Amino acid sequence: MGHLGIQKGQVNNPQFGPTPTWCDPSLIGEVTVDELAANDQPGMFGYIGKYALTGPGRNDWDLALFRDIPLPWFKGESSSVQLRIETYNTFNHPQRTAVNLFCSSTIAPGAPYHGDQNVGNGEVGAAASPRILQLGLKFLF
Repeated sequence: MGHLGIQKGQVNNPQFGPTPTWCDPSLIGEVTVDELAANDQPGMFGYIGKYALTGPGRNDWDLALFRDIPLPWFKGESSSVQLRIETYNTFNHPQRTAVNLFCSSTIAPGAPYHGDQNVGNGEVGAAASPRILQLGLKFLF
């Protein structure tokens, strides 16, 4: 068995077309019939181990600009108008959020996953929200 790690690639998803992948799904296999019996056989709980694959990182920048503008019209009181501009995911980087590592019922016990026929294995499955811009005006008195 090879090392399960980040190996970016691409598979041809029958529904969505070319889809980026995060790892090689052929390094992961379906459990065998002996392992399903849960009779203390080696590999009963799998061989991969904890934290074997790290998902995509985040590059998320949120920025905010504020400007207080004093208003001289109200004598005896301090008042101002605050102009606010806030952006979330300011630079609009793609934020991958999930890697699909599931097994289809078409995989035989003990067989390795195979990306093209087993839809979803190793594919980057979701993305975070795109850039959001918010404007605000606040009257302070």
